[in-house]
Amino acid sequence: MKFILNNKKLVSKSFITILFLFIFSCTDEETRPFVGKNINIHKLNKSMASSDFIVNINQVTTNDHWMQKGGNHTHLFPNVNLKFPLEKIFSKNTDQEISNKYFSLANPVADEKNIYILSTDGNIRSINNQNFKVNWKKKIFSDQYDFPNVGSIVVKINSDDIYVHNGGNLIFGLSKKNGNVKWKFKNDFPFRGNISINDNYLLANDYNNNLLTFLENKLIWKKKLGQGENVIFTNIRPIIHNNKVINPAFNGLFHILNISDGKLIFSDYLQPNKKMAKIFRNNDIIANPIISNNKMYIVSHSGTLASYDLKKSKLLWSVQIGGGNTPILSGNSLFLIDNNNILYAINSNNGKIKWMKQFDLNIKDGFYFKDVKKINFKGPFLIDNKLTLFSSDGYLKLIDPMNGNHIETKRFDLLGAEPIFVKNKLIIITSDGYLKVYQ
Repeated sequence: MKFILNNKKLVSKSFITILFLFIFSCTDEETRPFVGKNINIHKLNKSMASSDFIVNINQVTTNDHWMQKGGNHTHLFPNVNLKFPLEKIFSKNTDQEISNKYFSLANPVADEKNIYILSTDGNIRSINNQNFKVNWKKKIFSDQYDFPNVGSIVVKINSDDIYVHNGGNLIFGLSKKNGNVKWKFKNDFPFRGNISINDNYLLANDYNNNLLTFLENKLIWKKKLGQGENVIFTNIRPIIHNNKVINPAFNGLFHILNISDGKLIFSDYLQPNKKMAKIFRNNDIIANPIISNNKMYIVSHSGTLASYDLKKSKLLWSVQIGGGNTPILSGNSLFLIDNNNILYAINSNNGKIKWMKQFDLNIKDGFYFKDVKKINFKGPFLIDNKLTLFSSDGYLKLIDPMNGNHIETKRFDLLGAEPIFVKNKLIIITSDGYLKVYQ
């Protein structure tokens, strides 16, 4: 579940002060104007279905590391080599849990040897991904902030570097070997979403809508990309692709910039679906875009899924679907679950829909006094040629990607963060803070 910053029940006095500073701290020199064109929306109807579209998916592969979403910089998700039924081989408490203060936990990351975990108590752990022994545990953050941004941890492959923030205004660079601090940067505002790394570049967004770019741990440019009054908490991160930065923003905007100097190349706006109620009255892009063959696929929270040609900065197609989960692309097919819990299979070339599958929206909780709660899903993920959804009511659903038919539903852990897949293992952080490993 995503929450807006200005929810009075959740925001402390100190954070209200920070928010006040956000709104009145812009300068005209920093602001990047919107220069794109409004998208022509293709409305969903029966004609969207394409009977001649045959779903194709990639072959099953193995990931050796999972430094960011999808195991690579462009967030593409492979067809994971993991066989069902799953067998739990390890479990360890990481001393954290989902609560009224923290609505999600930080996503773990992994390299070839270790799993790295950032906990809400400010501790970072390095755990061997073969024998699951703790290599080291370090207390990096001493003070937690009074808003539910749990922060981000990323790891550089073939180097000794880990980068982390905990939702505050500090980014640390740590040594993989022992967790010692190698570098630190203090920002004027707390950081929002996840850190991105690529080669020697590091990028991060803050809550004043600034995008900060570092090269070899030196800040080389900082751009303010507009201003938004209401911002949804999110795990989104910038994408670095062919010397360009694709940076999703608030209210349906995204920007493409030159990575070396921050010069704006292109921006556009994903319109909300006016016929559907906007969730929290917000159209933020909170799902990571994905890139394949110089085509970008991007979805806004309340209205538009679109594909762009990155070479020409040109819209290819769009469809009226809104969601907060990152789509997956496999073969010629794009799979996405929207805010109404409808799972789609979409032709990635033209946006035509092959099939759609509706899942339950609500569950009744309680014995004498029933409380209706919305069911949320993490996913979809493609595992062993099966689409997989993890539900907030404790189920794992398996779906045939070719036709959307239900295969099986299993009882499973409640997730506190998105799962990762490393060396034919499923690694999760549960809602009560347990690190669990399945194979």
